[in-house]
Amino acid sequence: MKALILHIGPHKTGTTYLQQRLCDSRAELRDRGLLYPESFIDIFGHHLLFRALRDGDIDPEGHRQLESMQAFDGVVMLSSENFSRWLPESIERLRGYLGETVVKVVYYYRTPSERLISQWQEEVKHGATSTFWAYFADHASRPVMSPVLNASIALERFAAVFGPGAVHVIDYARARRQGSMLADLLAVAGLRMASGQAKVVNRMESLAQVEIIRGLNVLARNDRRLHGLNVRRAFWEIRDRCQRQIECIGNVINRGLVPFEAGDCQFDRILRSHVASRFPAQMDGVGLERKSRTHRIPNSDWTLSREAFDALSEIYERFRQDLWQRP
Repeated sequence: MKALILHIGPHKTGTTYLQQRLCDSRAELRDRGLLYPESFIDIFGHHLLFRALRDGDIDPEGHRQLESMQAFDGVVMLSSENFSRWLPESIERLRGYLGETVVKVVYYYRTPSERLISQWQEEVKHGATSTFWAYFADHASRPVMSPVLNASIALERFAAVFGPGAVHVIDYARARRQGSMLADLLAVAGLRMASGQAKVVNRMESLAQVEIIRGLNVLARNDRRLHGLNVRRAFWEIRDRCQRQIECIGNVINRGLVPFEAGDCQFDRILRSHVASRFPAQMDGVGLERKSRTHRIPNSDWTLSREAFDALSEIYERFRQDLWQRP
C-alpha cells in the first residue's frame, strides 16, 4: 500500500452517496490504482472497522484483511462517517496497524447550523426522543464543545496522530453546488474524474414525519420497546395504511411551525474561524459560501392536541406488539 485515504465523514455530508459510488466503481478504480476494499464493509462503508477499533483490537480475520490491503500496490481508501467519532486510542490503534504508511484524512466541512438540522433528523431516525429545540439548545449552548458543530474536535484527534499535514478539508456546500463531491475526494488520491450532479441517497423524511417518528420513539421508550431504528422501520412498513392518522397529525404540526434561520448564524461564523485558526491551510476558502435559509421547525406543542395524540397512539398500537422481534 502506497498510501491510505481515510474518509471520515462526518455524518450528513453526503457520505452514503460517496460510499455507494465508490462501491459501484470498485473495479474501475482498482484498475486506476485505487482500492476500495470489500473488507470491513457494512452496506457501503467500512463501518465494521470503526466498530472493531472502537471496541478494542482487531480479530485474526481482521488482521488478514488488513494484511491484504497492505499488499495492494497502490492507494487504499477507507470510508466511514463513524470514523469522525473515534476517540484518540482508536486512532492510535489504527496507526499501529499501518506502520509507516502515508495517511491522508479527508473531512467534508458543512456549515454547522445546516448540519445540526440534518443530524437531529438522523438521530431521531435512530431512536432519539429530543425535540429539535432541545437538541439545538444542547449544542448551541456549548458550540465549541459540540462534536456536531465544531469540526476541529475530530480534526485535532487525527492531526495528533498523523500530523496536521495529513488533514484535507473539502467544502461540502461548494462540492454539492459544483457536482464535484466524488471528484474532490478522488483528487486527494491523485485521480481525476469529471464532475457530475450528486444524487441524494440518504434523503430524510419531511420534518412533519420526523416529528411523528420522534413521538413514536417516545411512546416506545416509555413502553420499554425502543431499540435503535426499530420504531422508524416499523412505521415505514405500515405508513401507507396510516394515511388518515398521518394527515391528522401533519395538519396539527403544520399549524405550529416555527421559523429557524440556518446557514449564516453567529455561531457558524465563530466556529468557522475557530477551525480555521487551528487548520488555516486546510480551511483556506472553505466554509465561506454561507447562505441564510429559513427552515420551518415543528413545535412540540402539537403533542398537546387530543386528536393528534390519539392518532399517534393509533399508529403505535398497529406495530407495538412487533417491536420486541425487531433488531
